[in-house]
Amino acid sequence: TPLPDDFSGSGTSGGQARADAEPASPSRVGRIVAAWAALVALVLAAARLFSLFVLGFLDVVGVLTILCFFGVGLWWSVTGRHLKRWAGAVLATLAGLGAVAAMVAFVLEWPRQLLSLGAFLLMFGFFSARAVGIGSPLSRWRQDRVTLPASAREPSSVLNQVTVPAGLIINERSGGGKAKEIRLAERANAMGIDVEVLGKDDDLTAIAEQLISSGVEIIGMAGGDGSLGLVASVAMRHAARFVCIPVGTRNHFARDLGLDRTDPLTALTAYYGHEISVDVGRINGQTFLNNVSFGVYADLVHDPSYRDAKIETGQALVSELVSGERQPCPLHFAGPDGQRFSSAFVVLAAVGQYEMATLSDLGVRASLESGVLQISVLEPHDERQLRRLTAAAVLGTLESQDGFWQWDATELEIASPLGEVHAGVDGEALTFGSPARISLQPRALRVMVPDSVTPVPGPQSKPLSATVADLFRLAMGESDD
Repeated sequence: TPLPDDFSGSGTSGGQARADAEPASPSRVGRIVAAWAALVALVLAAARLFSLFVLGFLDVVGVLTILCFFGVGLWWSVTGRHLKRWAGAVLATLAGLGAVAAMVAFVLEWPRQLLSLGAFLLMFGFFSARAVGIGSPLSRWRQDRVTLPASAREPSSVLNQVTVPAGLIINERSGGGKAKEIRLAERANAMGIDVEVLGKDDDLTAIAEQLISSGVEIIGMAGGDGSLGLVASVAMRHAARFVCIPVGTRNHFARDLGLDRTDPLTALTAYYGHEISVDVGRINGQTFLNNVSFGVYADLVHDPSYRDAKIETGQALVSELVSGERQPCPLHFAGPDGQRFSSAFVVLAAVGQYEMATLSDLGVRASLESGVLQISVLEPHDERQLRRLTAAAVLGTLESQDGFWQWDATELEIASPLGEVHAGVDGEALTFGSPARISLQPRALRVMVPDSVTPVPGPQSKPLSATVADLFRLAMGESDD
């Protein structure tokens, strides 16, 4: 039975409205034409850039030199201590102003050439998006913002009555108050779902257990990834089905499920959607859905000042480690070939194989049922190697760098001579007794998703080299499957 008009959004039932409303993808012939147009535009842009470089070689060298000073100043301001940090801030500011001034002079001197270069690059971007589908990854990247669009206050599909006993726990403080903004509790109640709003001092696990004991067969959580893991653990323990409502800040698990994070209300259709099974991780009995981290990030989220001053706290921590004023936490674990580690800058144990090559795709999974833990370790020997690793992450060459290891496993044990191990579990600061044992439970969690959902969007971006290779193959008429 559909809900009253004031609780229903426009569109058809079953969660199909948004999918049906998407424009049809261009035909193969149209994509081939777009690929050729993109390649031609790229060649013209390269030719124009070469001519600019020849005409203004000294100007280009000057701008590049200023940008190098800007990079050095920025690095000092992040990793330096005391006088070096202030000197870096001054150098970065002066170099940034100089770069802007030089570029303005450059534009004024050669407006026609630069306008044509910009036009060719815009043509390349437009036709590349048409040929290889860059638009949808960009829209997924934009969905990481905290705020919701105005359209999120109405679901894109009719919300029907739930016919099985169902419950939903809502953290109205999560994600800046998204759940309250869209009247999530009111909407869910009208569907026949038993709603519990989480108070500041409430025990989330106890509330979930209470809902299950009352006869609930499907239990949902509207909150951040850490809260999702706690409720999912209760659902697993009682073989109940689980629903994720994305109202947190980043909603990584919701992204990998394929949910539209800008439309949390439509996620309620999962209560009468279809069931899938996904892998989950365990650390000393604690369930996690995405990943658990050790090292710098774990120390960061454990810092009392982190919540109110993330950038400043992170800057201070990294600079202390780089300068040697602070030693990394001792972490003892074994690598893929039996080599022993006694410390690490970052250790990440992820449920499934995460994309780690670039910063833009960091943490994007290819599958929720791969049956493996992916272990990633970042351990630079000195500040110079840390700079190289940072640059490699930006350029997409991290996997080939010294100081970075990655392997698949089914379990990992991390010990500390301090007797306890700090960890960031799905972004939450937790402390475990040593050793911390991480394991995987394949397909252990039963998850309900809307019928219109295809889990796991996959990588959100490609390096330019991969895009150009795809365009060339497509232009030559090769299959892009």
